[in-house]
Amino acid sequence: MGKKEEEDIIRIAKKMDKMAQKKNGAGALDLLKELKCVPMTLELLQSTRIGMSVNAIRKQSTDEEVTSLAKSLIKSWKKLLGQLLLLFMISCPYSV
Repeated sequence: MGKKEEEDIIRIAKKMDKMAQKKNGAGALDLLKELKCVPMTLELLQSTRIGMSVNAIRKQSTDEEVTSLAKSLIKSWKKLLGQLLLLFMISCPYSV
């Protein structure tokens, strides 16, 4: 993944963090939809900490569509992590 994706994710995370602090989720759905289109990697998740921002919006929002999409994104990212761990365990069975 390129630098542009990382910059886009960081921009979205900053906006979401401000929304969560101000308890104003206006525009959160658009940001979540934008995130859904980004091909996420474990490296991007770790370097941007976007999961923390999405989870903060999920907890704060009263909009059912926002909470649903946030949950869906977090679930797909956790699944990605699980798949990577499984691949690691299969390729390095004695390292665990």
